[in-house]
Amino acid sequence: MNKDLPPSVVQRNIFFLTQGDLFRPNMGRHDDASQWDDNLFWRTDGKLMRFYEDDLTAWREAGHGEHSLLADPKFADPANGDFRLAPDSPARKLGFQPIDVSEVGLQGDPAWVDRPRQVRFEPTKLPPVPPPPPPLTLDEGFETTPVGAPPPGAVVSCDGATDRLAVTDQLAATGKRSLRITDSPDMTHFWDPHFFYQPHRRRGVVTGSFDIHLGPGADVGHEWRDDRSPYRVGPSLRIDPDGRVTAGGKHLMDVPRDTWITVGVTCGLGEAATGTWDLSVTVHGRPARRFEKLPCGNPQFDQLEWLGTTSLARENAVVHVDNVKLHAVP
Repeated sequence: MNKDLPPSVVQRNIFFLTQGDLFRPNMGRHDDASQWDDNLFWRTDGKLMRFYEDDLTAWREAGHGEHSLLADPKFADPANGDFRLAPDSPARKLGFQPIDVSEVGLQGDPAWVDRPRQVRFEPTKLPPVPPPPPPLTLDEGFETTPVGAPPPGAVVSCDGATDRLAVTDQLAATGKRSLRITDSPDMTHFWDPHFFYQPHRRRGVVTGSFDIHLGPGADVGHEWRDDRSPYRVGPSLRIDPDGRVTAGGKHLMDVPRDTWITVGVTCGLGEAATGTWDLSVTVHGRPARRFEKLPCGNPQFDQLEWLGTTSLARENAVVHVDNVKLHAVP
């Protein structure tokens, strides 16, 4: 949106949805540059009306639509295109002026005006809204993935060098294979190589875990995000080149190089979201260390759409990842 333009005014409108969304969360918010008020919102499919990620109450608290309503406008027969308002329609209370459709259309010679009435169209039928993708469960040990192939089911970013993020049989936490991540200072972006899954999980308590083996110079980040724009970060941790494990800028513990470490993350989503998460770190052969109620990157994080592991090294470094898991807590 051009910030040099004056704010738009959206006032005394009826928004009537039978499916889909009024706003697209992944396209970014623009309501701060607009003035919204005295509008009526309704949807017929029983789903919650969302204003980006907010409900109407939260949207009002953000300074939009102080006098707007969420109510049935009481159209005469919307399924058949009759949008006349009942005398007691809540839209009238907002100052909405009904449109006299009898004055809409062609004007002039009766033969000319009558021509459109001779055309008959089939009723418009909207395609059904596709169901949301099913929530992802992970239990990936890379044992059935060919050596040299990328991690199955993941999105990979490696600056075009596919061999930098590929399955190997040189090292494994269990079984015979793992995922090898090879970093170097000549990568275009410091966040490459990285890979991520799209879990589509929005409710319940979810646990993710993975085994990781850090070579010299390895610098690794692991993060959970939603799909909003800008995205909200949930659990997030980093293991720097000195083996320091940090979360939210807080130093939690140190881990050694050249040994397998198991990292576990637990976080509530949807109604179970608390703005916090729990971490467990187990250096193989040692007792587990647990850290509870760590703050999410954004306290409003409540859905998991991006689960990724990133090599952040600025030098030559190798990381191996194995036994990537994600499931709901029973």
